[in-house]
Amino acid sequence: MAPADVTAAYRTGARLAIREGCSYLLPTIVHCDSPDHALANREFLFPYASVVPVSQEEIPRALGPSLVVTAITHDRKLIARLLASPHVGRLNLGGIPTCKISWEQPHEGNLFDHLYARRAFQCVV
Repeated sequence: MAPADVTAAYRTGARLAIREGCSYLLPTIVHCDSPDHALANREFLFPYASVVPVSQEEIPRALGPSLVVTAITHDRKLIARLLASPHVGRLNLGGIPTCKISWEQPHEGNLFDHLYARRAFQCVV
């Protein structure tokens, strides 16, 4: 089955918007039937997400390498698997915007990138 752009029904035009001489890609959510699809595990420089059905046991493997993972869950086993995954650069638990930075956490551009593996962790209390 081909991936479905589920946001297309909510747009009045194409995904590409041009305004005042600038080009923008509008937010897009794609539904894929398998984590093996090329669009299922991609990060783009515009608001994009893919929705893929996988079991909780498969989630860390299905995610693959990711800069930021947001998990909206209280399942301690899933949280432990995500924390143990070497593919998760930063783990946000709860509704934390991916662009929110906590300066107490390791961040991009840190000199220790080349010396130590690092990970950031944020949680809504």
